[in-house]
Amino acid sequence: MNESKLGPWPDLATARSFLGFLAETDSSFDMAAAGIDQKQVALWLVEQGIAPLAYERCKNEFPDLVHYLQHDTFSTVAENSIHWQSVGEINGAFSTASTPAVLLKGAALAHTVYPKRDSRTMSDVDVWIRESDVELSCQIMTDLGYLGLEKNTRPLPFQLMVDGEIQFHRPGLHQGLVELHLSPFSGWWLKRTSAIDNDAIWARNEPLPQWPSTYQLSAEDSVIHVAVHMTVNHQCGFWVIRSLMDLALTANKRIVNWDIVAERANNWRVGNAVWLALNLLQQLVGVRGLEKTLNKLLPPTWKRQYILKLVNPESVILGSDLRSGRMRYLLLLLLVDRYRDTGHLVYRTLWPEKSWLNARYGESIDHWQHLNRVIRLDQS
Repeated sequence: MNESKLGPWPDLATARSFLGFLAETDSSFDMAAAGIDQKQVALWLVEQGIAPLAYERCKNEFPDLVHYLQHDTFSTVAENSIHWQSVGEINGAFSTASTPAVLLKGAALAHTVYPKRDSRTMSDVDVWIRESDVELSCQIMTDLGYLGLEKNTRPLPFQLMVDGEIQFHRPGLHQGLVELHLSPFSGWWLKRTSAIDNDAIWARNEPLPQWPSTYQLSAEDSVIHVAVHMTVNHQCGFWVIRSLMDLALTANKRIVNWDIVAERANNWRVGNAVWLALNLLQQLVGVRGLEKTLNKLLPPTWKRQYILKLVNPESVILGSDLRSGRMRYLLLLLLVDRYRDTGHLVYRTLWPEKSWLNARYGESIDHWQHLNRVIRLDQS
């Protein structure tokens, strides 16, 4: 293991031991023996989006570290209160309308696997609805006083084509964003390359005890969802450590059948993406029983080597971000399971269907203009 200094950590082994302590996969951590600057570690924890979790786990053992985490933790509690108000309103309104809804990511994980619900930072509330309930769900949100948002780069017709999200926000509030998702797995990478079975996922949804009219993904589906969201949707460039905590705590608090995770990921053709997330999880946190699953998901040797040049434990600790450069395209190509899907993804990225162009730009841009934008990385 690389023993070079990584940010606030003297080496990867120390970082892994501390992250294991936070995730409760390692029972103890010797802060004094590690010889680290607690203020620098606190700043790193804030940057990784896991300061509230560290505050909860460290408040008895490391009071000096906790002191540096107080401001961010209390800010998270205040911000999350707005999100929990939204969840309560959605639960009540959707229940009254007899419309099922599934909480995704933070809103579900905070209640089920984190030590306290405000130990998990949240930037919005993600809700999965059935496509047949889109019109009614949007009306419910409007009746609750939310306003619809539409990005110029992701207009509603485009979102519907890609199983994307419909955004709503509370007027006058910086926080309070709610996203209604048409699938837990969205985006053109998944549309072009994977075989996600949304109907089967929906049938496996489980009730949330805290919100009796709202549901969560099954444990295995939740693992795959977090893994794909981290590696594909965010290209391992946004709060990766927080996603690894999501995975580790899910493994600790819910019964995860890793054989099912591997089988399902391979069947859905997201095996490479899930392998990358779980490999990082094992290298940076450590979860019992994961090695066999990693072997079942292992990409070809040449592909694995290139993936790990782009994303590896060291780059994650240092906060490397591929999202703003061309290397993210290479990572996305490497994460495709089947070679023929790689060719299809490249072809349709450069030369998409006419219906894609119309949904994305309207009728003002043709294939050649789109190709010019792709080459210039112009997303406007």
